Amino acid sequence: MSRTKTEAPFLRVATVMKAQGTCGKLLVRCEPGASLLFDSHTVYYLAPPLLDDKELHLLEAESTAAGLRVRFAEITDRAAAHEVLGRSLLLKTDALSESELALVSDEAELAFPECGWEVFSDEGVALGVLSDRIETSANLVWVVTGSSGELLLPVIEGLQIQRDHEQRRVTVHLIDGLLEACS
Repeated sequence: MSRTKTEAPFLRVATVMKAQGTCGKLLVRCEPGASLLFDSHTVYYLAPPLLDDKELHLLEAESTAAGLRVRFAEITDRAAAHEVLGRSLLLKTDALSESELALVSDEAELAFPECGWEVFSDEGVALGVLSDRIETSANLVWVVTGSSGELLLPVIEGLQIQRDHEQRRVTVHLIDGLLEACS
């Protein structure tokens, strides 16, 4: 999957999940790879409806166990925060560098397999079936359910994922000690 600046004027980076506190803080669920963009970008847009001239200016972004907590200058209280629940946070693609677009695209590729795909190690061991995905502030985690219970696989570069779309099968290189840590 590749994205270029000409494909779409906006890129969805997160969805508003919950209002937190009384000063308008929001708990958001980031798209794969997009949490890093909150460190370098301060102007966001809401959709729907998309109002190109309605900018939100990021004041703070904090990674928490529940997800990313953000605060915008234009959302100052709990009532205003409730008005944006379920809406998407967008960035203008022309504000993103090619490396930022590539980062989001690469992370989205890692998140691709749907629940129900079989998961195997690169040594041919059947690990189970992808049963869930958990988004953490650090990375995506796959929940693989097999004969020995649940295995939590962090979707990181060292996992070296290979996909077989026809067989709905994913093969991963297990990081040393991962199976022992999950036992």
